[in-house]
This record gives sequence, structure tokens and C-alpha cells, in this order.
Amino acid sequence: MDQNNKSVITCDLDGKVETFSEGAEQLFGYASNDVIGKLRVSDFSDGQVVLGHVVKWLKIAVEKGEWSGDTVFLDKAKKEIPCHIKITPTKDKNGEHIGYCGVTTPLTNKTPEEVRPKINLMTKVFTWMVIMRLPFLTATFVPLFTGAAVANMLGFTVSWGWLGLTILGGSLLHIGTNTA
Repeated sequence: MDQNNKSVITCDLDGKVETFSEGAEQLFGYASNDVIGKLRVSDFSDGQVVLGHVVKWLKIAVEKGEWSGDTVFLDKAKKEIPCHIKITPTKDKNGEHIGYCGVTTPLTNKTPEEVRPKINLMTKVFTWMVIMRLPFLTATFVPLFTGAAVANMLGFTVSWGWLGLTILGGSLLHIGTNTA
């Protein structure tokens, strides 16, 4: 893609793509009819970049009228592309904020490593929680602890070793099922 050829993408407040320029087709490798109304702008970024930075960038764009900076995007083949992007909020005829416009230019003189935003530890931990659906582990733990409590109440001996092994097995089953 030519350095001067820009990608212009607009989206609604949920990130669903509304317009996709010819420059965007060239940069990302998608046809516009495969993207508009079907993909979200987050599909062009690594998940950790989305979780760790995009909300802040959009907030700045709304507060100051724009945000611009360097980042890494992913094309259709999931190849990293170092880019400069300018994000501005879009408004309807009444001045209501209805979405965003991103104007992206590839950076041919930089590598993805040079422009990749730093991901902090909390974002990495949160990413693993999301991937493994850790909050849903309570759906595994609650019945096991309830069963152990009821058994203990009824006078049965509850072996902490067996309960621990059962919880471990239930957790591994949950994680394996939800990350497959």
C-alpha cells in the first residue's frame, strides 16, 4: 500500500463498521462488502491493545476532538501492520455523538515492535480471565462447595483432599471446555 494512501473507516458507538474506504480495502485485505455491518473495528487490532488502550483513546478523541498515535493493526491474514491513526468522533446533524472515524496511514519506516502499545500486567491478567471465563468458574465451585456443605451437615465426613481434587478437576474441565 502506498504511504500516501489512507484508510478511512467509520463505525457506530459499538464499533460496528459503517464505511470502509478503498484505502482500507488495500491496507487490511478485506472487501468493503465483507466488512460493513459485519465486523467491528476491534477485529483489526490485537485483543490486548483493545482492552488496554482503545477505551482511553476514544475518551480522549471525544474530549479533545481527536486522538492520534502509532499502533499495530492486523490485516485479514492476521499479519501485523505498523500504522499511524487519527480518531475523531462523528456526530449527526443535531450534534449528537454517533460514532468514530479512523484515518489510518501505514508506517513503512517502522516495525510493529516499535509502535506496539505497551500492555500492562493488569491488562494481561484481565485478558487471561476473559479467555478462561474465570468469573464463570463460580458455576463450577458453588455446586461443589454446596454439596460438601450439605454432606457435612448430614453427618458425612468431607475429605479436604478429595474435595480439592474434585475442584481441580471441575476447574480444568471448565477451562478446557471454554477455551477449546
